[in-house]
Amino acid sequence: MEDADRHGGLLFSKLIGFDAEGNPKNEVADSIEVNDGNTEYTITLKKGWTFTDGTEVKAENFTRAWSYGANAANAQLGASSFTPIQGFEDLQKDGLKGDEQLSGLTVADDYTFTVKLNAPSSVFKTLLGSTELWEQANQIAPWGDDESFDIAY
Repeated sequence: MEDADRHGGLLFSKLIGFDAEGNPKNEVADSIEVNDGNTEYTITLKKGWTFTDGTEVKAENFTRAWSYGANAANAQLGASSFTPIQGFEDLQKDGLKGDEQLSGLTVADDYTFTVKLNAPSSVFKTLLGSTELWEQANQIAPWGDDESFDIAY
């Protein structure tokens, strides 16, 4: 496990987490359903998750944050994490504004979104446990410079 995932996992909730044996388990996701071809994932979020400011976490937060992270104009270090998602290549072109969205992400309702992949992948669900895919949400709802948070153990 990379240091970023190990340490970031202590600070950021993810769609899925991993138990002590390394098995995936839903965290923010209530369910993740995959089509027969392993090219489309439907993700339903658990209700009640909030950002540090109390704003409820919704499907659009993920699609906007992932698109922000994938967009070359925003120069995010973890951008390559979004390579499997349809539309990634379109967001690598010059002259983008930075708010363009991944075409493979569609919001169905407040708690459900779909992810269409460029090619079949039976391991994409495991990638949903990557810290980089959830840390991007901080770009949408960042902490202020004068705000702090406590970490307890």
